[in-house]
Amino acid sequence: MFIFQLSCYQKAGRRAKHYEVVVSFTGKLISPQFLDSAIFIIKVFKIQKRIIRIMTKSNKRDTCRPLFKKLGILPLPLQYIFSLLLFVVTNKKLFLLNSQIHSIHTRHSDNLHIPQTGLTLVQKGVAYSGCKIYNHLPLHIKNISNNVPLFKSLLRKLLLQYVFYSVDKYYQQNFNDCVTKK
Repeated sequence: MFIFQLSCYQKAGRRAKHYEVVVSFTGKLISPQFLDSAIFIIKVFKIQKRIIRIMTKSNKRDTCRPLFKKLGILPLPLQYIFSLLLFVVTNKKLFLLNSQIHSIHTRHSDNLHIPQTGLTLVQKGVAYSGCKIYNHLPLHIKNISNNVPLFKSLLRKLLLQYVFYSVDKYYQQNFNDCVTKK
């Protein structure tokens, strides 16, 4: 395990805060409670890539995407997506389907209903983001969401197949041509 000290500046006071973050060799954060600052998240992601390069003895200028695939480790943005989707699947009773809102059968009737809101605070929340990310999944993975272990396995394979470095790249990906073997 590695222990890193990071300095993060608060927006209001511009005082430095020092956090000790323990990062395991799997690339997962053991202490994620400080992930509220965008600057902090970027620093942790850079540290995760540095650790991957150290583990594989790669050059510091080499890209980490194939290394993440080779080691089977999800980058920090994909860990966020993975965790959100697991929350949505395990708490599906908290969410409504579009078919429960109206009786018209559409191609999106099996998607989760995303409430209309203009508040950025709500849009960045777990429920809103989780629904939006879940609705972007390929249909064959959505169909097995009742079987959580199989869902986790296929989702992990899907995310490692593409290795996105941001949530925006996940949204830009067209999964219609995606084939993930069971």
